[in-house]
Amino acid sequence: SWYPGIAAVSTDSGDSLMKALDYLQKQKCRRLAVIHGASDGALDTGYPDETLMTAEVKKRGIKVDTCWIQGVNPTVASCARRLTQLLLKGPKEERPDSIMIVDDSLVEAATRGIADAGLTSPRDIHVVGFCNFPELPPSAVPVKFIGLNVETFLDRCLELLERQRDGRKVPLLTVIPSDESEISSLAKRKP
Repeated sequence: SWYPGIAAVSTDSGDSLMKALDYLQKQKCRRLAVIHGASDGALDTGYPDETLMTAEVKKRGIKVDTCWIQGVNPTVASCARRLTQLLLKGPKEERPDSIMIVDDSLVEAATRGIADAGLTSPRDIHVVGFCNFPELPPSAVPVKFIGLNVETFLDRCLELLERQRDGRKVPLLTVIPSDESEISSLAKRKP
């Protein structure tokens, strides 16, 4: 907890990352691109889990070139469309064969970029998108979604509050593991 003595419910971003990398390894992916959300002040600092990711992809035999890790401010998510097209240019043997979109607000634009590049998922490229379940972001190509189940998270918060109200002890930190979906059909925007 950020505040001593006050219980917290949190996620483990490393858990989602490991599930994503395990999935990509099972698909025999060898070259990974990453698009992550970054605020204006964080665009130069890189992907927060970059050190962990770099070590883990190496163990799995996956290459991630530093220029294939790009941040996009979610307030201008549409920029992810052309950025994705640029990341996927070039001969099949040289460009990424997988992409991880680490911010659900970037999924729609990034997957449109994949479609614009003429690639299909999972035949040409494997796509992993981080999200908050059960609300999947719209996507232009099939995506393997990994992320937080908001209903589980809220249920756990309410359960802990109820236990505290009853005078029972609660752990100072409760970590909710990430959830995942199979490769989805295209997630559509609701009318």
